[in-house]
Amino acid sequence: MKYRKLGKNGPAVSAIGLGAGSATTNFGERDDEVQIATVHRAIDLGVTLFDTADRYMKGRHERMLGRALKGRRDKVVVCTKFGNIDNPDGTKAYNGRPEYVRSACEGSLAQLGIETIDLYYLHRIDPDVPIEDTVGAMAGLVKAGKVRWLGLSEAGPNSLRRASKIHPITALQTEYSLWARDVEDKILPACRELGIGFVAYSPLGRGLLARQLRKKSRADQAAGGDRREARRHARAGRARVARLARRGRVPDSGHEAGKMARAERRGGRSRARQK
Repeated sequence: MKYRKLGKNGPAVSAIGLGAGSATTNFGERDDEVQIATVHRAIDLGVTLFDTADRYMKGRHERMLGRALKGRRDKVVVCTKFGNIDNPDGTKAYNGRPEYVRSACEGSLAQLGIETIDLYYLHRIDPDVPIEDTVGAMAGLVKAGKVRWLGLSEAGPNSLRRASKIHPITALQTEYSLWARDVEDKILPACRELGIGFVAYSPLGRGLLARQLRKKSRADQAAGGDRREARRHARAGRARVARLARRGRVPDSGHEAGKMARAERRGGRSRARQK
């Protein structure tokens, strides 16, 4: 396993991390024991970066990760996120109010069963709260010893600059793969400018670049809309990849496309990626 320093002032972490978004969020039920075994195997292979969020499975994934890390806490960097809320009616909401920042952190610490969160992300920026107020409250968590480093998720260059004036931002977590390259124009340059590490989620396009979204499974039938939506995008994406392959622009196999995606992600000292 290769290791990289995350940002200018962050921890050294494994170049490959283990995230949880696609394994938990409206993709059907998952066996906790299988996920715990996966965490243990990842640690054995040298993975040190583990990511979750308070919204994943309504807190269940934080509890599961806490169980998995018992007796292994000193070997890993624990990341979690707050502020991205699923309403009962299926709509989305965001909460970056300072008082919520503190209560959300306490909730995650209890769910994880740990005393300190290593890297604490604002999962989505609240458009109704100045980013300075949210990050100011997050900085208070660092001073209180409840959090070590701060991160943002899905933030633009302007928000990164404003947040960095309040407290050092260790990492930005945003989707990045051969399939989703929007960040290359402005966001990656801003991260370099500000000394912020970039953590790419879904580096294999949620299975698209590894040709994993093909046959319909029982899990698909039980799952909510997210997986079905991913499958629809996958069908369109495979057609596009096939056209590019015929032109010689991408490999014509899932294995080779996956290798290309991983190679693409290796550039830059402060990047990590989450499978």
